[in-house]
Amino acid sequence: MRELLIDSGPATRRAEFNAMMVNFYRTKDATAAFAFLASCHPDFEESPGIL
Repeated sequence: MRELLIDSGPATRRAEFNAMMVNFYRTKDATAAFAFLASCHPDFEESPGIL
């Protein structure tokens, strides 16, 4: 699954993705992972408190 997530985001945000994944593996909280993936979508409009 990690390969799918890496391919889903822009290469310019790879360091951010890696840090988010480390946090996910440590905490098992996927909130930041879902917010990151949503923010990679071309139609994403940031809502207050999402990121």
